[in-house]
Amino acid sequence: MGDTPFGPVGVQAEEIALSGGGVAYYEPASGEHARRLSIHAAGTDLYLESNLSRAKLLAAAASLPVEGLTMPDAWRVRESGDAVVERVTLAEAQAAAPFPIALPSSLPQGFGLASVELVDAGDAVAVTLYIRDRDADAGIGTIRLHLEPANALPPASSADQSAVDVGGTPGRHTPDRSQLEWIEDGLYRSLDAPGLSLGGLLAVASSIPSGAEAAAT
Repeated sequence: MGDTPFGPVGVQAEEIALSGGGVAYYEPASGEHARRLSIHAAGTDLYLESNLSRAKLLAAAASLPVEGLTMPDAWRVRESGDAVVERVTLAEAQAAAPFPIALPSSLPQGFGLASVELVDAGDAVAVTLYIRDRDADAGIGTIRLHLEPANALPPASSADQSAVDVGGTPGRHTPDRSQLEWIEDGLYRSLDAPGLSLGGLLAVASSIPSGAEAAAT
C-alpha cells in the first residue's frame, strides 16, 4: 500500500458512500482523465475510469464484490513544513477549529464540498476547504478556501496585486494566482480557483457568512 489512493486520484478526492456498502474516492473529469474512482478494500485497491456519467460510474462501483474502506491514516495525515495536515470531515474541522466554518452559499453550478483539511501548526489551527465540480474539473478547477486566525494579511506573494473591496472589507487580489485574500472578524480568508475571474471570486466570497452569522447557524 502506498501513501496515496490507487490511480490518479488525490487525497483531496470526494469520499462517496456506495449504495452497495463501503466508500469510494471520486475525482471529476479533467483534461487528462475521465471521471474516476479509487476504492481501497481489504487486501486490494481498485481504480475505475470512465466517460460514464457520475451516477452510472458510482452504480458500477457499487456492483463490485468489494467493500471500500475509508482512507488509512497514512493517506490522511502528512507533514507540511512545521505543520501537520490531516484530512477530516467538516464536522471534525468545526469541532477542532477555534473559529466558525461556513461554506459559500453561492457557487458555480454543479460545485460542492469535496473534502476538508485541518492544519495544525502547533500554536494555531487552520482549515482548508476543497470545493469541486461534480462532473468536470477542466474549466474553473478546484475552488480552495483557506481559513486561519490572523489580524493582518501575509506579505504580498506577487508584484502584480491590487486592493479590492470584499463585501465592505478591504482585500487583495493576485491575478496570476487567481487568489482573493481578506480578513474579517480576526479570520484570514484566502479564496482561489484557476478558472475564476475577479468577479467570480468576489461572487463566491460575498456569499460566505460572516463569523457571527456562521456561529449562529
